[in-house]
Amino acid sequence: MNLVHVACDVMCIIFLFIILIGSLQKSEQRQTSTKMFSILVFFVLIGTVMDALSFYMSEYGGVHSGVLITNLSSYLLATVILLFFSYYMISVVRENVLVSYWALAQVVTIGIANFSLEIVGTINGQFIKVYGDKVVLGPWEMYTNVLGILGLLHLYFILFRHMKYIGYGRTFALGSYMLIPSFYLVLYVFFGIPDFTYVTITVAIEIIYSAIQAQIIMEGNLREKILNELSYVDSLTGLMNRRAFNRALENNSDGRLTGAVFCDLNALKRINDRYGHAAGDEYIKRFAKILCDIFGDGEVFRISGDEFVVFLYEADENEMKVRIGKLREEIEANNHIAAIGYEHGEATALTDLVSAAEIKMYQDKDRFYEKTRVARR
Repeated sequence: MNLVHVACDVMCIIFLFIILIGSLQKSEQRQTSTKMFSILVFFVLIGTVMDALSFYMSEYGGVHSGVLITNLSSYLLATVILLFFSYYMISVVRENVLVSYWALAQVVTIGIANFSLEIVGTINGQFIKVYGDKVVLGPWEMYTNVLGILGLLHLYFILFRHMKYIGYGRTFALGSYMLIPSFYLVLYVFFGIPDFTYVTITVAIEIIYSAIQAQIIMEGNLREKILNELSYVDSLTGLMNRRAFNRALENNSDGRLTGAVFCDLNALKRINDRYGHAAGDEYIKRFAKILCDIFGDGEVFRISGDEFVVFLYEADENEMKVRIGKLREEIEANNHIAAIGYEHGEATALTDLVSAAEIKMYQDKDRFYEKTRVARR
């Protein structure tokens, strides 16, 4: 029977390791529940290893102290696991409704009592005794099991009290952690069935991961992806922003022929001062649309309040001239809305292309002010 226990524990260890890897995230957006679940799975994994070692030593013989330490560790870790599951459960509930961690005070008290009974009982021989390489459980084991059941019942009370907030699916999944081990404990205490504590805990962990934690992790990753994408988007125009522009400069190291266009709005400050910033925003968005219409297959950036940059990859010089011609027509049709400059070359020198295009843009702006006599404001 000991070898059956070891085999079951080894299978559980494999599953737990896979779940632990799946629950670990490098994201800074990790929710408290995900962090607590990772810690919970870690302790279940360590407890299962200790449980397997204890049965292995009992089967093949082991040093007296080794048998005692592995058995005691598996019991102590079961109490630690109960406490971390309690905090994980409350973390999941708190994502839907505000609940104080003080609700776990009774469970923590039970955990401390269990710890005390297990350690003191091992010292005085009332909890665990080791004769040679065999482990004999004393009368205090019954007390620790009863305390464990009481702790699970209190968690049931907390869980079902908040069921309407977390939903039936999550209630069932969280309840499985308490139902499966507690049902097993009742059978173990009153009917003497074999000790498969960590197997039942692992089964419950797998249910929780499949029904709750995988979804939480997926939602967290999706949220981070959306936030990351939004961090590269200009909120006013929907174009890529300065951060995205800097990333483009850093990442383009190939030799594709690229056209770079540098644009600067004319008289934006005058519009803001005379008609208000709402009118200025519409002015900016109008030009952003012009750029998207002409360079929609390229990358369009708003790099500052009135400055825009366009990258058109794999475009030859003739195509660039055609696009620039269309852009100048639109600019003229919109009352000379912007000054522009462009340069054409390889993407390995994007910074040089942008700098050259910017110089030409300033030359175009000078011509605009000389022609219109509009004050440079």
